[in-house]
Amino acid sequence: MAKRLRSKSEAGNKSPFDEPLDSDRPGLGDSPSTVGLGICQLEMGYQYSYDHDRTSSIIDQTYPQPLLRIGAFADWFELRVSWSEEQTTETIFGVSRSTTVGSDDMNVGFKIALTPQDKWLPKTGLVFDMFLPTGSAAFTAGKVLPEVEYIYEWEVMKDLTFDGQTILSCQVDDVTNESFLNTSEAISAQAKLVEHLSAYVQWHMTTPDGAHSFRTQQVFEGGFIILVSNNLQFDAESGVGLNKATPDYFVGAGLSVRH
Repeated sequence: MAKRLRSKSEAGNKSPFDEPLDSDRPGLGDSPSTVGLGICQLEMGYQYSYDHDRTSSIIDQTYPQPLLRIGAFADWFELRVSWSEEQTTETIFGVSRSTTVGSDDMNVGFKIALTPQDKWLPKTGLVFDMFLPTGSAAFTAGKVLPEVEYIYEWEVMKDLTFDGQTILSCQVDDVTNESFLNTSEAISAQAKLVEHLSAYVQWHMTTPDGAHSFRTQQVFEGGFIILVSNNLQFDAESGVGLNKATPDYFVGAGLSVRH
């Protein structure tokens, strides 16, 4: 979700390495920008989430959350691959405790930068990807699951951007093992606080259609983005669930490196 806030002097630079990188983290969704032809960018992170009810609690940890972005064919096109490890710990009645560790399904796809911002017409991009059934038995969906994301962004002033994402994804119900359509919507704002430090807030909702064990989820989150150099960024995030179907809270951190 992290967006690059450009100054007027930056706008005239031709080399991508002379401008701050544009990361797809933190937050739900991605930037409409691609990394540029011949450029590689690696984004990684860690997230801890906690959820509990009257009888049990679940701690979920995801790492290292790598996303490799490679600019290919043209400046407006990039190849993408991501994969992560997951650890889930469930405690029942404060006594019984079980931990499951394994890999998630690999995600492969590509991004297309569609249009630049033209006054009130937003900067836009599309991501097409799919999850491949490569994960551990406890975490794999067991099927190829396609996904498409439409991204739109407005730079309303020098140090302030607004953006949104619409994500349509195919997922598998845990109970019936049947596929269903999942729709996610996100709205975000990011502001530059001081030199090299920005903050963001985001609201997002995920709505399943035809699922038996999944419910609509709503999340509010925020965090900070530290631009160490044009090619190195650190981030920190935290969020809370806004309904019972969502984990109580989560925290995370990550970095993005461009080469």
